Amino acid sequence: MRSLILKSKHWQLGLPPLLFSIFVNFILRHYYSEKEMLLGLPMWLMILAQVFYFVVFFTWLWHVYLFLCEHRPDHLPSVSGKFQLLYFGVVTCFIVIFALRWMMESAPHEPMATGESLVPISMGIVGLIVLVFLLLPALRRLARMILEAEAREEVKKSKAILDTYLILFLIPLGIWFIQPRINKIYEHYKNDEHIE
Repeated sequence: MRSLILKSKHWQLGLPPLLFSIFVNFILRHYYSEKEMLLGLPMWLMILAQVFYFVVFFTWLWHVYLFLCEHRPDHLPSVSGKFQLLYFGVVTCFIVIFALRWMMESAPHEPMATGESLVPISMGIVGLIVLVFLLLPALRRLARMILEAEAREEVKKSKAILDTYLILFLIPLGIWFIQPRINKIYEHYKNDEHIE
């Protein structure tokens, strides 16, 4: 699985979730009304498109991180477990947010007059804020590891800012810039260490 992700070209990783999302939006806009979109199959198609995107995104993050950890040059400082904690925190936040969204969209749609109806919304907002505070440091750490793997030397955090945002918008934008670099790093270590 890992070698497949590391060897894949940018279009192989970036296009499937993007095309699936475009396809789902096309189907929903041409065959369902706005009211129907919040019920049954259309709602599940929307959720499925988003889940597909995030599965690709988080799978890519995890396998790239593990590969860079395993093949980190000996003269560089060892990697702490901070990324792993942030990563699992982010994944947990996404699961909670998706669960809240599913609960809200599958519930009968009534005017939000009671305090009870505001609970899922406020929990979702808190989840999004926590998500941002967990996700950006994790992506910055990964971006820095990519730069260090390329340069074979320690890199300052400030140099990883651009790559952090390229990873944040991995699909549809960042993958076109980041994945070719991952391919080169993988090929470099494959040639040096005979990775299968």
